[in-house]
Amino acid sequence: MRPTKLLGERVHLVAFTSADEAELTEVLNRNAAHLGPWMPWAQDLPRSASTNREFLESVAADRANDTDHGFALRRADTGELVGATGLHRRVGPGGIEIGYWLDSGHTGRGLVTEAAAIATAAGFEHFGAMRMEIHVAPDNARSLRVPERLGYTREGLLRARSPWPRGGWRDKVVHSLLASEFPASPAAGVRYRAFDEGGDELRPAAVEPEERL
Repeated sequence: MRPTKLLGERVHLVAFTSADEAELTEVLNRNAAHLGPWMPWAQDLPRSASTNREFLESVAADRANDTDHGFALRRADTGELVGATGLHRRVGPGGIEIGYWLDSGHTGRGLVTEAAAIATAAGFEHFGAMRMEIHVAPDNARSLRVPERLGYTREGLLRARSPWPRGGWRDKVVHSLLASEFPASPAAGVRYRAFDEGGDELRPAAVEPEERL
């Protein structure tokens, strides 16, 4: 059973549903200029509500297939949707990549760092990851600090890794954290609770170190 709610001290990660359509549309569209330089999918902003409805339907299908898990990033105190975090099974067997974005009015408060820490811990404790990755554009200094704060290792630069919708390719810096490294990492210190779709609290599984041959 995978969690659909990951509740931290300042941020709550809540699985996207169709009920998020209007709120997500408003937040995305007001952040078009803020997200555009870094996110390939943000090139089509502003989006219509119907486009986001289709997106949310695809998120639900991916969650059902256990391929991707998209979460609304909400403030714990107000419940306001201020961003998103995703756990993506697209980096090979045993690996999960974390993605994140945040509303421009909420940057500089450590909210993304807490969200990424929760996603990291949940990746190991609830999603069975052996390796977590964070990919960041090399010139996105603020986003680069997130994996550094959480104890990830900077592995290197992937040149021309990400195709850009309007032409060209972008480099990506890859950071990783292994299951054997997680217990001693700053990410392991995050406090959160996990709940399934029925509202039952889920106990974290023991993190098994990866066997390296």
